[in-house]
Amino acid sequence: MRVIRPFGAVRRLVAASAAILTLAIGLAAGAAPAAHAGPGCSWVPITLENGWASEQSVYDTGDPSYCLETDGMVYLSGSIAATPGTASESTDNTFGTLPPAERPAHELYLDVYTLNSTYGVLRIDPGGTMEAYFGSVTGYTSLAGVSFPSASINFQTTALPLENGWQSDQGTYNTGDPSYAIDSNDIVHLSGSLDRPAGTPADFSPDWAAAVLPASASPSDDCFGPDVYTFGGGIFPMTLFQSVIYGVNASYMSLAGLSYPAPSNPWHALPLVNGTPPTTCNTPPSYFSTANVVYLTGYLDVGAGFNGEIAVLPAANRPTHFLYMIASNEGTGSAAADLYVTVRIDPDGTVWVFSPPNGSADLITLSGLSFHIGS
Repeated sequence: MRVIRPFGAVRRLVAASAAILTLAIGLAAGAAPAAHAGPGCSWVPITLENGWASEQSVYDTGDPSYCLETDGMVYLSGSIAATPGTASESTDNTFGTLPPAERPAHELYLDVYTLNSTYGVLRIDPGGTMEAYFGSVTGYTSLAGVSFPSASINFQTTALPLENGWQSDQGTYNTGDPSYAIDSNDIVHLSGSLDRPAGTPADFSPDWAAAVLPASASPSDDCFGPDVYTFGGGIFPMTLFQSVIYGVNASYMSLAGLSYPAPSNPWHALPLVNGTPPTTCNTPPSYFSTANVVYLTGYLDVGAGFNGEIAVLPAANRPTHFLYMIASNEGTGSAAADLYVTVRIDPDGTVWVFSPPNGSADLITLSGLSFHIGS
C-alpha cells in the first residue's frame, strides 16, 4: 500500500522555485575483476551461495564485499546476479551471510538499484542472512551505497519520541525502534521503523508529523527528502523538514540506512554540468567527505525526462568502481517510477542521472546518498 503524501505540495514549494539507458551503457564490458583499493577498513569478499555470482567482470561495479569501520559502521559494495538455471533465478533469494561482527541488531529493509534502472529490495537480518528480491534483482543487483550500524557500534543510539499516533514497528517486524545516533565524526545515523495504527491521516493533516529530531541531529539541508522503503516493497520520498520527520506510509516506513552530516559539518558545493538548483533550498547540490565516506545532498531541476551527466566529484572523493544507486525524484506522475531515478557515479568522479522505465527524471535530490571511497 502506498499513500499519497499530503506534504507533496509543501515539498514542491520548499524544494522547487532520452531514452532509458541500460546498465551496460558506458561501462567497461569484459574488464578483469579489480580488487577494492580504497583506504580505511579492509574489504572482504561476500561468499555467494544459491547460484548468485559477482557481476564485476561484466560491468566493473565491484565484487560483492563488506567492510567494518572502527566506529562499527558496516559498508557493502559490489554487484550480483543470478546464474541461469540455479536456485537464485527462481526460488532462493538468499545470496550470502555476513559474519557475526558485521551483522545488524535488527532486520533491515533497503531499496537498491536493479537491472535497467529498476529498484529492488535488500533484506539483511540479525543472523547475517542477506536476500535480494523484487524488481529485476536476478538480472543485476547493486550493493553500492549500502551502510548500516553493526550490533557492536561504539556510539550511543537514542530513541525518537513519536507523536500523532505513530508508533514503533519493532514489536511486529524486529526492525528496531525509530532512533538516531551521532558518531565521533558528527555523522547522524537513523534507524528503526514506524507505522500508524489509526490509519492514514487526511491530506495536509498535522498528524503526518511523526517525530522531531533535536537540532544537533537535524540535517543542515532544509530540503532533505531521500527515498525510503515502505510497506510491501514500496518506495516513497521521506520529508525531513525543520527537524520534523514526516511519515509516508501508515502501514510501514523504514529509517534504515539513512546517514547524513550533522549541522556542524560544512557542505562543499558540487558544480553542476547540467541542471539547476532550486532557489528556495539553503543547500545546493553538495558533497561532504569524512572517514573514507562521501555524503551527497541537494536538489536539482533537470527538466522532465532528463538522462545524462550532472556533475563531477573531485579526485579525493571518487569511488573505485562504477556505483549504481537509487535517488529520490519528484516526477510528473504518481507511479513508483516517478518517485526515483538512478544515480551512477564513475571512478573518474562523473555523476550521471537516468530515468527509470516509464518514469521521468525531473526534480531530483541527492540527499541520503553516501558511499565508501573504497567501493
